[in-house]
This record gives sequence, structure tokens and C-alpha cells, in this order.
Amino acid sequence: MFYLKAAFRFLFGQVNYYGFDDILKIAKQNDFRPVFFLFAKLPQGNKLGPLQRLRFLNPNYSLENHDLSRAMKAITEANAEIGLHGSYMSADDPDLLTAEKEYLEHKTGHACQSIRQHYLNIYGRISHEIYSRIGIQVESTCGFISENGYLCSTTRPFYAVLPGHGQNQVIVLPMVFMDAVPLYFRPENTAEVFAQLRKTLHWLKQFNGFAAFNFHQRVISCFPEYKKLYEDIVSEIRDMGGKIATTTEIEKLYPPCTDV
Repeated sequence: MFYLKAAFRFLFGQVNYYGFDDILKIAKQNDFRPVFFLFAKLPQGNKLGPLQRLRFLNPNYSLENHDLSRAMKAITEANAEIGLHGSYMSADDPDLLTAEKEYLEHKTGHACQSIRQHYLNIYGRISHEIYSRIGIQVESTCGFISENGYLCSTTRPFYAVLPGHGQNQVIVLPMVFMDAVPLYFRPENTAEVFAQLRKTLHWLKQFNGFAAFNFHQRVISCFPEYKKLYEDIVSEIRDMGGKIATTTEIEKLYPPCTDV
């Protein structure tokens, strides 16, 4: 029933499928710069025709889609940060990842320095070596797929040490929460989810810790409960005196060691 309601809202309601406007509005109201990891789906041959640009016929994540092109313009005008949402197969494919990065930079007109891989798919040393070669400086893929928490048992950003290579120059941002976890397993229980996250935030405050929250823009658009969850998290961080920063801002706070 929960998903049926969402489908009904999408088909017949005033829903912005891509949801970027909602996030930009919340960010402006709370005076912070959001980070958007955009999936640069490579064009397949011919460009989309006028009808295919409609969200009902092409509701996927194509940068050729008219609605997404408009959203990218709004994102850049709002001075939000843009990172790459690498495809699942690109995590160990340097040619594919390079093509996706260059395509995103071409479409947005901005250099891309951060990444988050699809479905949190990453191959440790292999992926990090690719990131270093193509100019990725920040990686935000370190997290669980089926639960929330700190995968690497640290609440601080860190630089991975690669065997035989010493310290890598790509900083890893541990992700503590992804909306897909409760959405897929217990979608209606957002109040309990927020109560747990609130405890985590207050625990982090004691240790000056770090937390990365990952929301999919379509979830915020189609599920009002998750839009409220996003707003509640932002408000809680603000009330606690916390700072909401972009990936590149965080990188400056954690410079790499020089003696590893």
C-alpha cells in the first residue's frame, strides 16, 4: 500500500520526479550547500526525440532528459556541489568511469572531484587507483547496503592505505545513513528511523564525529515521509550546532598525512 500510494502520487499528483527543487529549497532555507551525485548515463546513439524527453516515456536518469537538464541548471545556479554517481560497472572499469566523468563535466560545465558508486559497489584498491588517475579526490561509497552504520568502524573521514603504494590521496567519507535501507525494509516507520538517527547525532557530537547522509532525490519527491525525514535531520544538526559541509569542504578539514 505504501508504494501504491507513491505510484498514485507520481502519476496523478504534482510530483517533481527528480526532486532537486525540493532539496535546493531546503538547503536555501537552512543556509547550506547540498551535494548532488549525478549519474552520467552515456548517450546510446541517437539523441532523444521530443516525446521521449517527457518523464512518463523517459523517467530514467538520462542527462539528455529535458527535466534533468533544467534541474542541472538550477543546481549550478544555486552553487551546489556536483559529484559523479558512478554506474555499477564503472567501479573497476577505468575507461567507463573516465567517460562518465568527462560526460558529466561536459554537460554541467564543472569539474567533478567527488564520487559515489551505484549500489555502493566499490573494489577497494582497484577503484581507488582509478580515482587517483582520473582526478577524483573524495569518495563517499563507504557504507552498508542493507543496514545503516559505519562500515569501517570510524566516524572520521580517512585516507586509505594501499598495499605497496602507501597512503592514497583519495579521502573516504564514511556514510552512516542511506534512505534506501529503511525504504526497502520498513518504509512506513520513518519516526523510528529519525529517533535512531537523533541518538547517533548526539553520540557523534560528544566525539566531534562525522556523518554522511545519502538521500535519493526521487525518494524525497515521491515519499513525503522521507522529505520530512530529510528536513528533520537538517534541523537536528542545526539545533545541535553542527556544520553541514560539501565533500570538498570536508576534504580541506582533513588534509592527508605526509609521513605514511
